[in-house]
Amino acid sequence: MDHDRRASQHRSADEALFRELIENASDAIVVVNESGIIRLVNRQVEPLLGWKREELVGRHVETLIPEQARGRHPTFRQRYLQDPEPRPMGAMAQLAALTKDGNEIPVDISLSPMRSGGELLVSAAIRDIRERQRVDALFRGLLEAAPDMIVVVNADGDIQLVNRQVERVLGWDRSELVGQSVETLLPSRFRAGHPALRRGFMESPGVRPMGVARVLEALRRDGSELPVEVYLSPLETDQGTLVIAALRDVTEQRRVRQEIRELNESLERRVMDRAEELAASERRFRAAFESAPIGEALIALSLNKEPFIRDVNHAFETLIGADRRECVDRSLLELVHADDRAAVEQALAADPELSKPLRLDCRIGTIGVQRWARLTISRFDDAESDGLLQVEDVTAQVAAEEQLRYQALHDPLTGLANRT
Repeated sequence: MDHDRRASQHRSADEALFRELIENASDAIVVVNESGIIRLVNRQVEPLLGWKREELVGRHVETLIPEQARGRHPTFRQRYLQDPEPRPMGAMAQLAALTKDGNEIPVDISLSPMRSGGELLVSAAIRDIRERQRVDALFRGLLEAAPDMIVVVNADGDIQLVNRQVERVLGWDRSELVGQSVETLLPSRFRAGHPALRRGFMESPGVRPMGVARVLEALRRDGSELPVEVYLSPLETDQGTLVIAALRDVTEQRRVRQEIRELNESLERRVMDRAEELAASERRFRAAFESAPIGEALIALSLNKEPFIRDVNHAFETLIGADRRECVDRSLLELVHADDRAAVEQALAADPELSKPLRLDCRIGTIGVQRWARLTISRFDDAESDGLLQVEDVTAQVAAEEQLRYQALHDPLTGLANRT
């Protein structure tokens, strides 16, 4: 009798602990029996789904399933009960939960079997992923707005994401590339040695150009090759380390550099400065923004108003010689040289809705720091009032062009102007 009483006390204590763990979980928890009847829910269910626990306990779990999936759900339940083990529900599927007012919200669901008093129960942990989806959309929007080709790969070298510039420049459809090895984009002569280079990068990841002092080529879908510059940046996510590769077509630059090199070998190649490792999906947008190889600023765009700066990355700070606090909430035109402002205003006025990216060269910076820069202003596809400003330092290029013009108009020995 004492043994039975102690066993009963232990079971009661275990059940109390179980209920406390369920109640204090950060996710919404719904516990159902083998018949799909809800036995227990925790406090997180009400703010997420709008149901009070007394309204749900005793109902079929299909109460929380959207109508289009409700008919198939009992089959899925029975299939799970045949091999119950902790695992995510609906792998690779978009899941939704039905709220009391009939709305559907995107969720992740994890299933775990448990036994209570000899009865098999299934615990479903429900997590709201609306914010994660919003951040993912911002991240993808930034990549799509980038003028460079962007390829995102995982630690195994499998392509996870490409932007529209890859499709436009290289001729591949993104559906043909996602899931394929990144070596798909390399000429055959480079493929054998590339996995070792990838592994070397993953052993010591950092923001840096790829193949310094080497000729790099990307493979178009038609088999032709394109000379490119490639910049690599690691991105820590909850799925592991991803690598963002920014590819820039340098066909024209290579031609111009060769012409300039014949007269002036001092032209330096630009080096991107990317920053910051981030560890969660909510910070993906910031990671991509901060690690951009060129100066970038998020700007507010309103009709009949000057664009003003919401945020800037590190490369932007370096380029104009001012820190972020000095840039935010200022008009873009305040950073443009006074002699160039009218041209910038005129270009913005010509296409106030920015139906296509606006590109122009002007002097930009703060007092004491003035550089020639190439501005690219584009509007995000999914936003009416937000845009992206990208700034490239072309001071050396402008100086080289001025040198060429000078040499064309002056005698190389005397330095005197040529007679006309």
